[in-house]
Amino acid sequence: MINPHMATDPWAQLSELRIKAHDDSASRILFGAALRDFHEAGWTYRQLGKANGVSHEYIRLAILDLPDDVPVPSGIAVPPRPKRLDVIPLRELDPDIRKTLKNCLAAAVEADPAERTPSGISTAVADYFAALHSASHAGWDAYSLAHALGSHPKAVFKFVAQQDRYGEGHAPAFPVAPHRDEQTLWRASRPTLPLVQVPDEDVAELQRLEEHAWTDDTVHAAETTRYLALLGAWYLLGANRNELEQATGHNWETIRKRLVRGGYMSGQHRALKRR
Repeated sequence: MINPHMATDPWAQLSELRIKAHDDSASRILFGAALRDFHEAGWTYRQLGKANGVSHEYIRLAILDLPDDVPVPSGIAVPPRPKRLDVIPLRELDPDIRKTLKNCLAAAVEADPAERTPSGISTAVADYFAALHSASHAGWDAYSLAHALGSHPKAVFKFVAQQDRYGEGHAPAFPVAPHRDEQTLWRASRPTLPLVQVPDEDVAELQRLEEHAWTDDTVHAAETTRYLALLGAWYLLGANRNELEQATGHNWETIRKRLVRGGYMSGQHRALKRR
């Protein structure tokens, strides 16, 4: 058993045993037994070797050379090895950052499409992309950002990349995200977030507005504006092509042109080209 006057930390106990094992056969056996106990608890040869300043092969042979009649246990309280996660958990977004992002999103949806950047999106939409970029730059991952906004990570990646490409938006710098303590496997995956779905009531509203939108800009301009805002809102929230096609009953090319007209997607609408 371990000498009660040794260090109380199990790793320090193991280190003391290793030193004694050089000159004492009994300590050598006890050291091998302790290594065996650590290894059986999940600690790898490499981890044990690194902790003791020896090679992983040294650890393997020390365990392998143990006599068959070595008593169990070694006497060291082996610390449990923390299991690394195979799915990277979502992070709870800072409330102030979440509020800022939601305010930017609301402003982007309601923005005047006449105020545009050189790439063709409205300035408020560009600022929303810049806010996402700022949060990403501060260390918040796209999955946690999407989860907090009710969006989808693919949309976050896309909009952050647009800000990277054009740099047209403006947003404050956010505080750096706190350090993540969880250990994860090298092959760990991100959580699967549900696809963004346009609710039935908004689908019905799009169809209702469609009856008069696009027919006469002087008489039905309000319907056209509301239609574009609703369509733009779900695009900015991350609804994919298939979902928007189902919600509107139109193909992607028609939807894309309308998003460009509303200032939600980069491009030049023909009405703007005539100016």
